[in-house]
Amino acid sequence: MNVRNIRRVTVWAVIVAAWWCLSRTSPVQSPGSVLGTPPMRITRTLTVAPGMENSIQISFPRSKSPGWLRGKWTVRDAAAMGKGAHDDSLVGFVLTAPSGKIVQNQDHPISGNFAERYTGGTYTFTFDNGGWVRSSGRVVTFDGTYQPD
Repeated sequence: MNVRNIRRVTVWAVIVAAWWCLSRTSPVQSPGSVLGTPPMRITRTLTVAPGMENSIQISFPRSKSPGWLRGKWTVRDAAAMGKGAHDDSLVGFVLTAPSGKIVQNQDHPISGNFAERYTGGTYTFTFDNGGWVRSSGRVVTFDGTYQPD
């Protein structure tokens, strides 16, 4: 082995040793986790009035894309004791991609999940409580994350 190769091996050995020591003494779980981007949490609560619809629009800066948009949402009756409501469902739910394509479409849902590859633009989550039968509002709890690549 020549001197140049010995230096390279020594440098790599020092780097690996430092990495190992940092992973044992740092409050960070792993030195490598500093390099990864943590997921962005998205939480919203909205009330959908009787006979109306409400939307959540989600987009991220170009510097944060592409990535994965994942999560769930649930619905419950807005009235304290369910006055006027026979169930916790919405009339409908639609998830629209930035291209305008309908990705999900549900009738009378009480909850839903989503996992979409995000490459830019705005995703629209539309919660519909329309119809003449609806006499009470619905509360939608939206809980999601966005994990950039």
